Amino acid sequence: MRSGGGDRVSTIINSVDAVLLQVPFMGILRTGIDTDSPSDMAVLQVRVTTDGGLVGWGEAFGHGCCRATKEAIESLVGQALIGADASDIAGLSLRLQRRFHLFGRTGPVRCALAGIDIALWDLAGKMAGLPLYRLLGGRARESVPAYASLERYGARDTLVAACERAVAEGYRAIKLHEIDVGLIRAAREVVGPDYLLMPTPIARGPLRRRATRPWHSPSAVCAGWRSRSGRRRTMPASPRCATPA
Repeated sequence: MRSGGGDRVSTIINSVDAVLLQVPFMGILRTGIDTDSPSDMAVLQVRVTTDGGLVGWGEAFGHGCCRATKEAIESLVGQALIGADASDIAGLSLRLQRRFHLFGRTGPVRCALAGIDIALWDLAGKMAGLPLYRLLGGRARESVPAYASLERYGARDTLVAACERAVAEGYRAIKLHEIDVGLIRAAREVVGPDYLLMPTPIARGPLRRRATRPWHSPSAVCAGWRSRSGRRRTMPASPRCATPA
């Protein structure tokens, strides 16, 4: 394989390791996301290195299992990559999924596979001397809308402050992780009736039962909830969802 500079560079993988970081984060009610304190969040970076000295970086988002994911990368999944050709992303992905399918479709091994996949694509861009968007076909649009993805705070004042900050910083949509209808309504009151508010589909208990009903009740709060069968329910036609009656 030739690098972007034209020199032949080996693409054989000789090491895979993971770097666990603790990133400063706003104080929140923790809900299973790995952390050492209420004011930081664990971030697991994956590093894939080739014989030619190229390094690809990925991120293995592991929720509350970052340390287990790090172990899975360094003692299990990563070992299966040593000596493989990093340029064969599709082949490696298929081989790894088959080899580790008994570990399930979620959890540390699955997070490890995801982080390695990102690192391999980072390497692909460096080998070609191109940013990934060009390697994958070029620019499809000039800009991409951004939304603020909030934590699950479990407290009205903290949630309201986070929503106010997101609006003040110019975000035109907010993703919520709350599981309480009252808190979601509180967020709606802050941002107004025309703001795009997106609860994530992780409801439990009474809210989960509401999520499985058709979208006729004001308490079915906003788009995106899924039923137990996994089928998406009919979505409201406008971002006014979750507006209190």
